[in-house]
Amino acid sequence: LDVYKDELKGKTVIPFCTSGSSPISGSLEEIRNALPDSTVKDGFRGNPSMTDEQVEKQLKNNGYEKQEDKN
Repeated sequence: LDVYKDELKGKTVIPFCTSGSSPISGSLEEIRNALPDSTVKDGFRGNPSMTDEQVEKQLKNNGYEKQEDKN
């Protein structure tokens, strides 16, 4: 995160992890401290059995709205 800190200034960051046992909450404070000029959402923990719809729901719960292709 230190490398991209300036590029993420003013951006919204949605963390996610794929851990099978550890919650993401343990990392959120560290991410927020590393990116003080970004909005860091609560994120989510994914797993291999998640469907696209479940991932989209988690993203929506974190304030992300899918942008439609303009082509």
